[in-house]
Amino acid sequence: KSKNAVKEGFNNLIKHPAAWNKLYKMELFKKNDIKYPLGKWYEDLGTFPKLLILSNKISIVEKSLYNYIQNSSSIMHTYDDRIYQIYDIVEEIEKFAKKKKLYKEYKDNIEFINIYHILVGTIYRASFREDFTKDTIIDIVKHVEEKYPEWYKNEGIGELSFFFRTYLKVLEKRKYKLIYFLLTKFNRKVDL
Repeated sequence: KSKNAVKEGFNNLIKHPAAWNKLYKMELFKKNDIKYPLGKWYEDLGTFPKLLILSNKISIVEKSLYNYIQNSSSIMHTYDDRIYQIYDIVEEIEKFAKKKKLYKEYKDNIEFINIYHILVGTIYRASFREDFTKDTIIDIVKHVEEKYPEWYKNEGIGELSFFFRTYLKVLEKRKYKLIYFLLTKFNRKVDL
C-alpha cells in the first residue's frame, strides 16, 4: 500500500498494534530515534503509530505465519493501575507527530487512538477493577475530551462494528450509569 493507502488504513491497522505480527525496516527506528518505551505498558501502541505515520508503504501478508498463545497474566488480562499508563503513551504519540510536523495530517487518526484504546479499551479494563465506578468512566472520558472535545464526530467510529458504534453513542450521550451497569454485569462476555 502507498503512503495514501497507509493513511486511509491507519485506523484499521492501529486497532491491533501488537509487535508480534509485524516486520519493520530497522532504518525507521534508527533514522527517527524510535524505541519501545521500556518499563511501560502499551509499548506496542507507543511504537507502532510512530512507525506507521513515517512509512511510505506497507505490505500485508494474508497468510498465518505465527502462532500466538494468550497468557492469562498478560497486560490484556491485568487490571492494576498500570492500565492508566496509556495516557502517557498516547501523549508521546502526539508529541512525536508534532515533532515530525505530521500531527495536523494525522490528528484524526491520533484522536481515533484515544477513542479506541482509551474510551473503549481503558474503560473496559477499568471495569474489572474493584474500585470501578461511574466516576471512573467520567474521569476517563474527561481525559480524552480535554484534547478532543468533539471526539464523537471522528470518522473512524463509522468503521467500527455496530456494537462499538452503539457503545460510543451511549458514551457520547453521557449515559454513564448505563455503561457502568452493562460493563459490571456483562464485561466478561465482551471480547475486545
